[in-house]
Amino acid sequence: MYASPYISARPLLVGFMSGLPIWLATYGTLMRAFGGMDRLGVTDQVSFVQACQFAGVLYDLGQFPGAVPGDRVVYGELFRLH
Repeated sequence: MYASPYISARPLLVGFMSGLPIWLATYGTLMRAFGGMDRLGVTDQVSFVQACQFAGVLYDLGQFPGAVPGDRVVYGELFRLH
């Protein structure tokens, strides 16, 4: 089965417009220990919720990893977008 590397922004837009919380799972250099949110300048736009894990596979894309759905475990952090 083919897993598309592209994720539609439509669910994010619908969630934002409905007032439902929008969650962001981060991994790698976007995690707090690496200062990723600080470097992006978005610390005032997100709130850390908890450590998380999700089913996926990481790929080396050069300067950063890419995650796609898969049968392995990716460890990261869960944030809520404001």
